[in-house]
Amino acid sequence: MVWKSRKSEKVLDSEEEEEEEEEEEEEEEEEEEEEEEEEEQQQQQQQQQRQQQQQQQQQRQQQQQQQQQQQQQQQKQQATTLSLLFLRGAGDNNGWESTLRSGGTLLTNSTRPDEHLKA
Repeated sequence: MVWKSRKSEKVLDSEEEEEEEEEEEEEEEEEEEEEEEEEEQQQQQQQQQRQQQQQQQQQRQQQQQQQQQQQQQQQKQQATTLSLLFLRGAGDNNGWESTLRSGGTLLTNSTRPDEHLKA
């Protein structure tokens, strides 16, 4: 009887050891899976951040281009206005040049600079 009980104890011990090993393996697998999931999440976050940065950079570039275009248009308009004013006032030196130099604006649609004074 004593021999049988020791044998059964050995069998029980080996079964317990097997169960413990299996549990340890399962725990290790779970940990590995969790680590892989974390790595994937980090990679996704990094990719999203890169995409956001690229989008922001594109938006900044578009804004800069728009600003440059607006500035160019304004400069063209100013140059055209100045050209027209100089053409209108050519040879007729009655204050138009000083108005332009002081940054004044043209408020009349007349073909001659002094026409608005006659009304």
